[in-house]
Amino acid sequence: QLSSAGSETIFEGRIGIDAPGFVRQHRVLGRVVTPATAYLDTLLAAARERFGSESVRLEQVTIKEAML
Repeated sequence: QLSSAGSETIFEGRIGIDAPGFVRQHRVLGRVVTPATAYLDTLLAAARERFGSESVRLEQVTIKEAML
């Protein structure tokens, strides 16, 4: 979680071809692609951190473009 001058909450994370390790193995047509489950897990972790609750859920998530 990053500090913000405003009232919004901002989270930052890093992902690369070697970290986390599973990313390197997830390929589509020969290109490394971040799995959709990684997006969802990250969103859920941020929501739990922000709202302080284990009982959060995501609904109607749309991923419009793959992160290569």
